[in-house]
Amino acid sequence: MVCCICLAKYENNDELRELPCSHLFHKDCVDKWLKINALCPLCKSEVGEDLTGLRSGEDATQTTG
Repeated sequence: MVCCICLAKYENNDELRELPCSHLFHKDCVDKWLKINALCPLCKSEVGEDLTGLRSGEDATQTTG
């Protein structure tokens, strides 16, 4: 699988973020995206306030491996 923002393949130990629509992206890529646009880059679903502000201490991150 690849990150549709940077087009790089997911590697072991990459930090990923899962959006409420279940799409996965590199954490750094999607965090930058969400600061500009509060929509999923793939399906254009609205992303909740908790992720767009990236204020929550509990974010939806995963590590590949």
